[in-house]
Amino acid sequence: MSQSVDSTEGKGATPPAATAGLALFAASTRNYIPRIVASLGMGAVMAAYLSWVGAAAWMATVWAGLYVNHRLVGAMERSGPGETSRRLLRISHASSFISTVVQCVPVALLWMTGEPLAQAFGLMFAMIGCTYVLLQYYADLGQFRLFLAPYVVTMTVVAGKAAWDEGFGAAALIAIGAAAISMVNFLHYARQLLDRSRAALRKARAVAQEKELAAEAANRAKSAFLATMSHEIRTPLNGVLGMAQAMAAGKLSEVQRDRLSVIHRSGESLLAILNDLLD
Repeated sequence: MSQSVDSTEGKGATPPAATAGLALFAASTRNYIPRIVASLGMGAVMAAYLSWVGAAAWMATVWAGLYVNHRLVGAMERSGPGETSRRLLRISHASSFISTVVQCVPVALLWMTGEPLAQAFGLMFAMIGCTYVLLQYYADLGQFRLFLAPYVVTMTVVAGKAAWDEGFGAAALIAIGAAAISMVNFLHYARQLLDRSRAALRKARAVAQEKELAAEAANRAKSAFLATMSHEIRTPLNGVLGMAQAMAAGKLSEVQRDRLSVIHRSGESLLAILNDLLD
């Protein structure tokens, strides 16, 4: 539900890290279809249980947030890594937090209607929002807590209203407590699992890069060895062939010429084999 952005800001951020963060932010903010569908669904429910005016105003606010983040992405891409990009990144965090707060408001309003279907839809919407926050911000605990806070406040309001309606009975308090513990348990261990998976992926990628570098080094060593062997073997062999040709130009008996011819043919055969092996 909220806008996604990887945490790469800071004075010490390297240009590659900032570029990667910008790419993730751009990919997230351009994922318009799920946000538009979710906002249309919530708008329809708000119109049915609250008012058309409120639904229209809420959807206009959500879509305005999408537009603002779209413009931020364009500005960040044009500015590239640097202080301007980091400043725009901080603005995008503020915009994302405001967008999260705006999307939590109808959840509480629908719960206050007392209509079971409206309340069920509101809870489902909140759960989907929490899941989006989990998937987008699990790698940064600070941002994860920040963007989860509006949902925590909203669910606290919902739980308080439910407990009030039930007269703060023991059964209601037990159910609310169990639901809270279950939700915290899910978010906590799901974030840890995602973080471990991310760490494992990074480790596997690093191992793959190391193996690739080792393979490249082995190929370079092989090429250097073949070049050295080619030079060290061909040089004396060419000398043998050259002397054989020089001797063939002189006065030789038939027996000597035949023996020299054998040397020359054998040398050429050996040179051909070396060419096949080393080239």
